[in-house]
Amino acid sequence: MRHLSVPEMAVRILKGYARVLRRALVIIALLFATLVAAAAIVFPLWYLSTKLRPLYTTVVLLMCVAGLVYLVVRKAIAFMGYPAHIRARKLTSAAARLAGIVLALALLYVIVGLYVYQLLAVAIPLSIIYLVVLGYLLYVRRSPSHRQS
Repeated sequence: MRHLSVPEMAVRILKGYARVLRRALVIIALLFATLVAAAAIVFPLWYLSTKLRPLYTTVVLLMCVAGLVYLVVRKAIAFMGYPAHIRARKLTSAAARLAGIVLALALLYVIVGLYVYQLLAVAIPLSIIYLVVLGYLLYVRRSPSHRQS
């Protein structure tokens, strides 16, 4: 390993500090841009929420609908790019997941109803079974280590 001269060491030190300073400035610029963007969104919404509540509600609902429409259209465009047999498999899989979610929510509704009517002798064991089965389906059956074996 060769020894560096004093000017070479000074240049390396200066380059190192310049790199650190450049990164710090980028971070500060990003933080400032985030602050400006947040202020541009938050203050008008705050003003609308305090002065023009019906308009605020309309704006927020329209933003939510626009976001959902964007996500659905993006998924639909990607979905239509698949071959027919893959689309059919994806639809079947989505229908099975949706049926499972509806079934889980219906069972939860029944369990809550049992608690409301104070049928604890049925509600408590059913709750335990529900939580164990749901935990298995969510955390064991879908886990990557389970799929490998």
